[in-house]
Amino acid sequence: MKTQNEGIRTYQKSKRQEKLSKIDETYQYLKESHLSITKKALSDASGIPLRTIHQPYVQQHLLQYPEFNPDSVPCDSTGTITALEDEVKRLKCLLSKSRNDNNRLKAENLSLKEECRKLNYEYACVLGDNQKLRENKLIRL
Repeated sequence: MKTQNEGIRTYQKSKRQEKLSKIDETYQYLKESHLSITKKALSDASGIPLRTIHQPYVQQHLLQYPEFNPDSVPCDSTGTITALEDEVKRLKCLLSKSRNDNNRLKAENLSLKEECRKLNYEYACVLGDNQKLRENKLIRL
């Protein structure tokens, strides 16, 4: 009986290793394709049920990845205050520039919409004139 239990244990262990390697492959795929890396995304992409992802041995395995290990989040304390202030100024400048571009595009969009309305009106007038000419032609025949 003891050998049968050992066989079952080795089978279960190999299945767990297969699941963990599948999770590793899926993690690498998600990372390379710049997709969000969550437990749900791992489950969907690998085909492993979410219930299995929440198993203790999988949770322990996931701790090696920074997305799932809260203790491994690096703290960026290397930047000085002046460097951070310069970065904030640069970002504010970029924000201002993008807002200006946005406002310019809105104005251009409004003028194009107005031009489109005028062209639609002229098109309707031409269609009306065309219909009148057809009616006159039918009556003459």
